[in-house]
Amino acid sequence: GLSNVVSLDLTVKVPPIADLGGPYSGLEGSIIVLDASGSHDPNGDDLTYRWDFNADGVWDTPYSPSPTVEHRWSDDWSGQVVVEVSDGTYTDTDSADVVISNAPLLISLKGSISRKLHIKKYILLIILYKPPQNSSQNISCFLDTKNF
Repeated sequence: GLSNVVSLDLTVKVPPIADLGGPYSGLEGSIIVLDASGSHDPNGDDLTYRWDFNADGVWDTPYSPSPTVEHRWSDDWSGQVVVEVSDGTYTDTDSADVVISNAPLLISLKGSISRKLHIKKYILLIILYKPPQNSSQNISCFLDTKNF
């Protein structure tokens, strides 16, 4: 009889897999490096990345070929950050927890106050500090008097 043979080369395109790692932590004002280099594409396609730094559904960066991004939170914060990974056809997202703690308040006085002010016995140090609203930050002082 008749025999028809059909040969097909079939490539199945599958989505990339996003991997943000984490959790991440740091101090307010410091740079936090977020790293999605664990992401990969089963088809070997090049990936691009975009970031949502507070998981509000609004992308904070455009797509970039770099799997890492630096971000700075200016105040204490906890929540999630989201990365979207694209292979040009499909996308995948992953999220990670971020905890940003209050940075310690540092006040430094240098020099010999007693010599400058000709005070030999007493020093009055007044610090006016208003913590941010809803902050639990405390203030502590240490006065080194060994040079007086």
